[in-house]
Amino acid sequence: MPAGIEHVRLHVREHSGWVRYGVAVAAVAAGCLLRGVLTALVGEGLPTYITFYPSVITAALLAGLGPGLLATAATLAVVDYWLVSPRIFFWHASPVEVTAMALFLAMGMFISMLTEFHRGLERRLGEEAAKRSLALRTQHTLELLAHRDRSEAEQRYRTVADFTYDWELWKAPDGALLYCSPSCERITGHTAAALVGDPGLLTRMVHPEDRAIWQRHDCSAVAAAERRTTAFRIARADGGIRWIEHICQPVIGTQGEALGVRASNRDITDRKESEIEMQHLRDDLARVSRITAAGQLAAALAHELSQPLGAIVCNAQAAEQYLGQVPPALSEVLEILTDIGADGQRAGNVIQRLRALYQKTAHERTAVQLNTVIHETVELMHSELVIKGTSISSRDCPRSRATTFSYSRW
Repeated sequence: MPAGIEHVRLHVREHSGWVRYGVAVAAVAAGCLLRGVLTALVGEGLPTYITFYPSVITAALLAGLGPGLLATAATLAVVDYWLVSPRIFFWHASPVEVTAMALFLAMGMFISMLTEFHRGLERRLGEEAAKRSLALRTQHTLELLAHRDRSEAEQRYRTVADFTYDWELWKAPDGALLYCSPSCERITGHTAAALVGDPGLLTRMVHPEDRAIWQRHDCSAVAAAERRTTAFRIARADGGIRWIEHICQPVIGTQGEALGVRASNRDITDRKESEIEMQHLRDDLARVSRITAAGQLAAALAHELSQPLGAIVCNAQAAEQYLGQVPPALSEVLEILTDIGADGQRAGNVIQRLRALYQKTAHERTAVQLNTVIHETVELMHSELVIKGTSISSRDCPRSRATTFSYSRW
């Protein structure tokens, strides 16, 4: 149907029933006017209903079934009243005229019903077309949204995966690399495309001394769904050596199927070099500590042994004086010899106590009698006091707490 007629039809049917039935009356009036014009041009003899078929078609097409039937009935009334003699044609019509009337009535009804059917068919087709169009638009919108979601999800994935600082990879169950992040080039000197194209390159990069560690790690094994960690060295494309901390875990699908291994490789060269440097410093510190401890032990031995050794020398000198007397003071010499033996024993005790001092053992502080400490100190200085003719008097002191290896320092 031409677009202009379709527009008029839709415009007419949007109005109330009075307008629609007014169209039917106007169509019949137009048919009468057209018949008058044609009669004036060609004369009498025109078929009775020739100019009214367009009226019925126009009314039915533009306004619907009711207006089409109204146009048919109005045409019959007009023909009976104005065009046929005598009046009240229905009662005096010939069989031919009745037949023509019946045919016009049937054609008018058929045309009206046909246009109504056509209108209903167009309406249903329009509704179906609108539904299909809506469905297509909805599907297209959903596809656009899904595509946008996929694009955004892919963009987020790429942002997370491609811009991570560590070297990320995904290895398939057959050993092929499904993904390798661009960070590998910063760490290894090889591009991601080179590693994906040659999965064996990763094994060849491992330092020969660490290749056994890599093979024992067996990154392709997916029997245990747990994270595993190892560290090894690799040789860069430019020949440099880098330490790598490798962490991997199996990738399991939603149905429990093995999808490969997801691994993360971090450059820990600076940390390893710091650890090695710290170990060297610890070794140097331990060596210096041993040397310092040996020097402190020697100084302590010299300090602690000087008193008993000095006492022995003083006792020996005193013994010589007693032996040079006439007659010799043998009782005093025997007493000095006893002191010399005690000083020798005291020197041995000093050595044992110093050894205990430098051993990694806990020292126990116990209650001691200061009188005993004073008597031991007087005995330690006895020979020197005899030579210098000095006498010492003492009185009782209270008990105190101390570590026993410190006595010889008093």
